[in-house]
Amino acid sequence: MGARELLEAQLLQEQSLGFFTDFYVEAGRLDQAKPSYRFGNDHSLFDLASLTKALATGPLVHAFTRSQSLPRSAELNQWAPGTWQSNFSSELMKLSAEALLSHRSGLPAWRNFWMGHLNEGPAPQPQLKNPLIVETFARLNALGSPEDLYSDLGYILLGFALEAATGQRLDQLWASHLQSFLIKPADLGFGTQMTSPANAFIPSATCAVRERLLQGEVHDENCAALGGVAGHAGLFGRGATVGIYLRALAHSIEGLAYLESNEACLKAHAYEGLSGMRRGAGSSAALFAAGAGMGHLGFTGTAFWLDLPS
Repeated sequence: MGARELLEAQLLQEQSLGFFTDFYVEAGRLDQAKPSYRFGNDHSLFDLASLTKALATGPLVHAFTRSQSLPRSAELNQWAPGTWQSNFSSELMKLSAEALLSHRSGLPAWRNFWMGHLNEGPAPQPQLKNPLIVETFARLNALGSPEDLYSDLGYILLGFALEAATGQRLDQLWASHLQSFLIKPADLGFGTQMTSPANAFIPSATCAVRERLLQGEVHDENCAALGGVAGHAGLFGRGATVGIYLRALAHSIEGLAYLESNEACLKAHAYEGLSGMRRGAGSSAALFAAGAGMGHLGFTGTAFWLDLPS
């Protein structure tokens, strides 16, 4: 039995044992039009969870800073209107996109946004979003040292800053971004952009807080409380569409600049956070690139990794 057959047999066995609900895997090269290998469910939609950071927020931040001729070392106080900045401490507004993208901002990993905001039905009201972000960040203590600490908060702040700077919701920015790739948000988009029935989505879990099976509803509680659209989570997509998008990124000027920036960080620094992606050094990533690749993991079991040419 060859390597592919062994992989497929193992995936099917682990699915039957309940290790995961469903799966899709593919492998290939970014410079080729189609994957060289694919197996599994290529038509259902998965909750991509933290892949949102690397697939959506990272490229959107890079594109914005380039369009404004801003270096990624520019502080947030150079991005957005003063009326928006006044909601936050001057300390937060001195953070740069570079520090937030690489998880070296000193922000803590997580804070609770969702308490009291997840029992309003499957779709929390979008108007809750802004007060929740402002109120939660207002409760933060002084920032810690800028170490390599994985932080959802950094990406929530980045997404919110993008919205303030552009005057558009993050899902609207994402839809505009996808247009040049001829990809529909209904195939790779935030929950607000999904048009498929619930049974087209792979269930992620039964939520003890919401007391229901999550199917077509974002798993991350903070993202759900923010209306399903946030910088750290919220994307849904078909596995095959993720591959199409990554290959399209590599063939676009903006996308290539994003990938090259992450690659440059990978080669220049030892820390895990790159420039929107992560170093593939964890136990769940090292199998793909011996710790030398870049990509991202999602809490729901999703992942993509890019193995760089030697």
